Amino acid sequence: MARIESVDVFRFAAIAGVIALHTHPYNASPSITTILIDQVSRFAVPFFFAISGYFWGLKIRSGVPTMAASVPMAKRILLLFIAWSLIYLIPFSELPSHSILNIAKGAYWNAEGQLRTPVTLIFDGTSIHLWFLNGLLWALAITAFFVNSKKVIPFLFVAVFLYCAGLLAKAYSGTPLGLHTTFNTRDGPFFGTIFFASGYLLSGMRPDEKWLAKGMMLLLAGYALQFSEIYFLSRHYGATPFQDYVAGTYLTGMGATIAALSNHPLLRLSIFSSLGRLTLGIYAIHYAFIDMLRHNTRNMHLPWEFYFFSVLALSVAAALLLSKNRYSKKLVM
Repeated sequence: MARIESVDVFRFAAIAGVIALHTHPYNASPSITTILIDQVSRFAVPFFFAISGYFWGLKIRSGVPTMAASVPMAKRILLLFIAWSLIYLIPFSELPSHSILNIAKGAYWNAEGQLRTPVTLIFDGTSIHLWFLNGLLWALAITAFFVNSKKVIPFLFVAVFLYCAGLLAKAYSGTPLGLHTTFNTRDGPFFGTIFFASGYLLSGMRPDEKWLAKGMMLLLAGYALQFSEIYFLSRHYGATPFQDYVAGTYLTGMGATIAALSNHPLLRLSIFSSLGRLTLGIYAIHYAFIDMLRHNTRNMHLPWEFYFFSVLALSVAAALLLSKNRYSKKLVM
């Protein structure tokens, strides 16, 4: 299948958005700048879910049996989740200044600590960002079950129900309709399923260049709703403005996906094609550089922009380097 260059452009924008989310100072007092960085970047993970569902859907619609398309993908996701969970036992924050023996001890203590919270380990792995792989696995499994059963209406109901339940237990938990749970509904099937399912539904349509305008309009409408929601929730219910998902996030994620699929001439930038193949690897590896650089950039009072671009550049370089070896490329491609 020929690569869609516009999708690779959005993949790179999305991974930059993820790194922006993970590097900007959450512990600082909320400001217009930090809220903008946070909320503008929220299209990224929903886009990754949706575009994964789209390309999975293309395989199904081309005649590949549902299980034949799903099992290899599930194995791949599970392998990455386990492999990177083992890698993130390494205390990357201590690498620049500690001996190999101390690092080995740190990895051991990290492993022991993770085993004390098995539920978190199952859903998040050993690093907070690996929840995405687990969520993608859930979304794939649920979508494959309903597609294989040819039960579209129940499928859509389940996807919407999960998303609404996730919102009521997170962003809307402080409202009269809120739900109070002992686990983080960002994890598991709650948010990823509706995006993966929507991507699958898009795979039955024929994209054209007009999708760029349609997608951008939907993206802007999503941002308008998103910012309205976080203002309302923070003003009336004391919610943090740094929300993972609100109702408007669905529109931003799908708007970005629709625009990406347009393959509009303005978005045909071949330079991103090679990077597009490495997006998952960049996502997996970037938190190692966040851990290594976080304290140094703060202690040296370096600007956020330096921190962000350093993590992005190092993550891209590391993923490219790992992709050159036939064994390590399995971790990034």
